[in-house]
Amino acid sequence: MPERGVNGTMITAFTVVGVTDCTSLASLQYVAERDMQFSERKGEFYLGRRMREDGETLADRPLFYDARNLTTHAVCVGMTGSGKSGLGLVLLEEAALTGIPALVIDPKGDMTNLLLTFPNLLAADFRPWVDVDGARRRNLSLDEYADQVARSWREGLASWGIGGTRLSQLKQSARFVIYTPGSDAGHPVSILHSLQVPALDWDRDAETLRETISSTVSALLALLNIESDPVTGREHSLLSTIIEQAWRAGQDVDLAGLIVSVQRPSFERLGVLPLEAFYPEKDRTALVLALNGLLASPRFAAWRKGNPLQVDTLLYTPDGRPQVSIFSIAHLSDVERSFFVTLLLEQVRAWLRAQEGTTQLRAILYCDELYGLMPPHPANPPTKAPLLAVLKQARSQGLGVVLAAQNPVDLDYKGLSNAGTWFIGKLQTANDRQRVLEGLSGALTDAGTSLDRKTFDSMIARLAPRAFLLRRVYDDKPQLFQTRHTMCYLRGPLTRAQIRQLVSEDAGSAVGTRPVSTIAPPPEERPAAPLAVPAAVIPSEEGTPSSPAEPLPWAEFAKAPPMLPTGINQYFLPAQISLEWAIHRAEERGRTIIYQNRQLVYRPGLMAQAAARIDDDRRNVHERIRVSRLLCVAEDDPFIAWDAEPISLADVQVEDRPTQGARFAPLPPQLGNARRIKAMQNDFADHVYRETAIPLLYHPQFKLTARPDEPESQFKRRCYRLIEEKRDAEIAKVEKSYQTQIDRLEVSIRREERELERDEVEYEGRKREELISAGESVFRMFSRRRSSRVLSTASRKRRLTQQAKADVEESEKTLDDLEQRIADLVQDMENAKSEIQDRWEGAAETLERTLQTVQVRPRKADIFVEAFGVAWVPYWEVIFEEEGIVQHLSLSAFESGPSA
Repeated sequence: MPERGVNGTMITAFTVVGVTDCTSLASLQYVAERDMQFSERKGEFYLGRRMREDGETLADRPLFYDARNLTTHAVCVGMTGSGKSGLGLVLLEEAALTGIPALVIDPKGDMTNLLLTFPNLLAADFRPWVDVDGARRRNLSLDEYADQVARSWREGLASWGIGGTRLSQLKQSARFVIYTPGSDAGHPVSILHSLQVPALDWDRDAETLRETISSTVSALLALLNIESDPVTGREHSLLSTIIEQAWRAGQDVDLAGLIVSVQRPSFERLGVLPLEAFYPEKDRTALVLALNGLLASPRFAAWRKGNPLQVDTLLYTPDGRPQVSIFSIAHLSDVERSFFVTLLLEQVRAWLRAQEGTTQLRAILYCDELYGLMPPHPANPPTKAPLLAVLKQARSQGLGVVLAAQNPVDLDYKGLSNAGTWFIGKLQTANDRQRVLEGLSGALTDAGTSLDRKTFDSMIARLAPRAFLLRRVYDDKPQLFQTRHTMCYLRGPLTRAQIRQLVSEDAGSAVGTRPVSTIAPPPEERPAAPLAVPAAVIPSEEGTPSSPAEPLPWAEFAKAPPMLPTGINQYFLPAQISLEWAIHRAEERGRTIIYQNRQLVYRPGLMAQAAARIDDDRRNVHERIRVSRLLCVAEDDPFIAWDAEPISLADVQVEDRPTQGARFAPLPPQLGNARRIKAMQNDFADHVYRETAIPLLYHPQFKLTARPDEPESQFKRRCYRLIEEKRDAEIAKVEKSYQTQIDRLEVSIRREERELERDEVEYEGRKREELISAGESVFRMFSRRRSSRVLSTASRKRRLTQQAKADVEESEKTLDDLEQRIADLVQDMENAKSEIQDRWEGAAETLERTLQTVQVRPRKADIFVEAFGVAWVPYWEVIFEEEGIVQHLSLSAFESGPSA
């Protein structure tokens, strides 16, 4: 009996007829592959087989889809059971085989089946994933049921010309990864990266950045269940202004800092009104509590850990392999889905801005169920604006967007009209069909063609499961086809436990973390500070010593900084971390700190900051690199370790005076010697000159150099594209050269054919004249009127006939020669194209060995020491008692970041 499959299509029960052993299966597979004459076609997707309008599948006519068509995006619509998800899986399988990465938004969980690909097609591979209820309904054990499933899958794939070799290629061509935002079932996703400063310029991309901020804030407020209009809402305006100011200053945003900034904004006006008039502090308390409740929620903790939303790392593995990143969001609520998809789309938009234009398909963004993400007007969820922006922007950067929906009413008309390819499955209601036809009509009108609504409506209504109507704006008429068998096992939506099992079997994808640098050497690892909001500094409190016999550790420290000789600069680093925050981070290590005394103490160090300007016109490198060091200097060691861990001081506002009430640790003698400081400064400038360089990949044949911020995998892809372009240009040049010669010969053939035609007419006329002349000669002979003139005329006619015949034969021979020359030229052209193809394929295969690394260095005159001298670094010194023992703890009060 037939039963309904995972995606709603009807499939037969797992019964194998006529196949009794592995040998028979292998033979069946071989015959299918041979009969299909299936071969890999570069840049084309094998989607299925063509169909006639009567529903008959044409087994000898496979349907190949040009991947470049996806750069104008695609829409797939079909009711439940139409086979829409199966078509999506086939499309993604073909993309992976072609080396095209993909981002997959999976609201239902069907796309996770892409990881269930078993090249050996053994029952043991299927057993952990088969449906227990399906085995029980058939009164079979799991082993028996798995065996039937495996045999059915082998037979189904063989009937489509797909064998184990192609399945193995799929596993090797790309890596499939399941991400589960808000859950640790799959690879978790950190949203904090989405609040970091985008790599865009405010002078050039201000509009894009503000749209990104607006979408992000809308998604965040929706997550908080706060309705606030992007134009007039107080909450929206405040959060957008805070984030914009932070991003303009080059500062990343986190939720903890956002809470503090809402409490105490760094600006006093919003628009023309004072902040307290527009949004008083007592009203802001509700927003603070909502944000704090979100941050304190245990459920939200899963959103703060895991892989960052960096599109390059989601599309390619560290070794450059394409990656299909599947974002399974079935476990999320509607507002959480909207929140995450908005952040993802904004990251895609930022990534697109950094890509070069191309006509080739670079990557795919696939959304399996569009419900609620891009509804028609007037609905305006946070996901709608960035999705429409991606649809408009992506085609010139080679990103193909594929949108799938069960109901056409789920798609905004603007999105429908942006699609150049339509996959239309069965639609039951007339309203659904009319909605699709309206969108399709708009797309075809833009392309300059018309739509026969009545014919299309009839065709859509009669579609069977797994049958689709393919309509591309490039084609004159639509094409009916049936989707091929999926290579992955259609288990249906996977549970979180099953996803966790799949991820545990995956050996890759380590969670990326952002390194944190420390001032060397701090007594305790310093904690991170909230978003660029200076913490309140607690003044010194001279308390009673913990023991009458022991003075406080800072008792002998000076209450004012020492007087330094002329020529020595001194800098006071800000106390950015409050005492409470520093203690809180220390307590996260399992300690309980109830301090008895505390004191802010400045400890001396050596601060050095220089800028190296690198200008290389030949390699188009124009960079300014800052080198910063903050080092402790030992009293008895003259050596300065300039190669120590760098830190970032670019955004630190160095103060010209210390915090009131602070103490100062003793200054090492070297830091009080002006001549020694000057020598150290010169030594630092020499170190920056010797060690500063930008390593760049370089292709000597193309004289192509990677950009300073360009990942290795992206540069290699650029080289591969250049190889393809040079190959195509050289082939086009050869074709043009040979075609010019062929065209000239064809002109000669046409001229010679006309001459042959005239010669044949002349020849036929001469033959008739000769025949008439011969008749006259016979008549005169019998009439006894003989004459030598008669014989002479007959002889002349004979000679002219022979001359005409010779002309015909000469023309025919000339035509044969011309046609042979054309055939020789065509063969020479094919040989030349084959030689070019082989040569450039060799260049692609040896690309790894061809690439070199060049070091682009500054000139010595382009090294500028911007700051050098004594740096006073703030620490919180704390006295507390733990388990009856009085202890002294030193906690950093200064926040620095890693240097680039």
